[in-house]
Amino acid sequence: MTAIEAQPARLTWQLKVREHVDLWLHGWALVLDDSAQVPLFRPGWRDETTVLKNQRGVITALDTSLVWLREGVRRNPALAQGQFVAQYAPTLMDLQRGLAAFESSGGNPRRAGDQAAMVAVLAQTFTTPADRAWLTRFAQGLQDEYDRWFHQWWVEQQRGRAGVIAAATATWQGSLRERLGPFLKDTRQLAGEAVLVMPLAGEGRTVMLGPQQPSAAVGLPPRVDQAAEVVYTLVHEQVGAVALQVVADNTTPAEKRVGLADRLTAVAAVRAGALLLERVAPPLADGYRRFYLAQAKAAGQSFEQVFALPPAVASGLVRQLELMLGGI
Repeated sequence: MTAIEAQPARLTWQLKVREHVDLWLHGWALVLDDSAQVPLFRPGWRDETTVLKNQRGVITALDTSLVWLREGVRRNPALAQGQFVAQYAPTLMDLQRGLAAFESSGGNPRRAGDQAAMVAVLAQTFTTPADRAWLTRFAQGLQDEYDRWFHQWWVEQQRGRAGVIAAATATWQGSLRERLGPFLKDTRQLAGEAVLVMPLAGEGRTVMLGPQQPSAAVGLPPRVDQAAEVVYTLVHEQVGAVALQVVADNTTPAEKRVGLADRLTAVAAVRAGALLLERVAPPLADGYRRFYLAQAKAAGQSFEQVFALPPAVASGLVRQLELMLGGI
């Protein structure tokens, strides 16, 4: 670290809720097909929200656009990177302003005034006029969802899940956050935030907002007895960069070209989370393994077999984490 780098002085991770991140990822949960071993979106989310809207007699612009939006993603799978956009905006109003500036500027940050940073984020994914047209229709659909039912429902859900948030916060702040401190410092993640999002399941969504400032969107389950799942998915996100590096170091260029490295990274992150908890918080490690086995619909099976890794990657994870945690 050089003297001129502006770095956080202490560990400041907090658990938060942000309505616009819920809204944004709710939309993606309706648009994307989710067939990963560990699902990104909570199973049944699409059907459950459809039932809710039917009960309220609501059909929105998002509903009537879904076939068109899904077809757009099938033609251009890179659009799915747009899932991460909302985490760069502090509030719904900031997100709305950024989207409006992106449309009016034609995706050019130099023409976006004070919204240049948000437009630059959007421009990384939505690069062509067709992409921008897709985003406009998606954003209009989400706004209609928000106005006609989502906002009121979200407020109701936050009241109902207050106990879950309190229990997860108590587990995180009780001792786990400090016990993870050396690891988070070593991996340059001191000043992070966990955004608790109802549509997400075992896979989170993480972006870097600045030096040592990750924003990790993780699932918010409906019941208090599931509160530990917040911590499990947060730890899984925090070890993601380690898993990525170990896989990169132990795969060939040919394996990377055919997508094997990407598939191994997803598995390695699950395994690394268990290894990390075994070292810093052993009472949570068994629950973590059970949770991810359940996510993979493999309850009762061997964790190491379900989330199998080549020996070089598995041993590389152990070595890297031992190196980082050697002083604990």
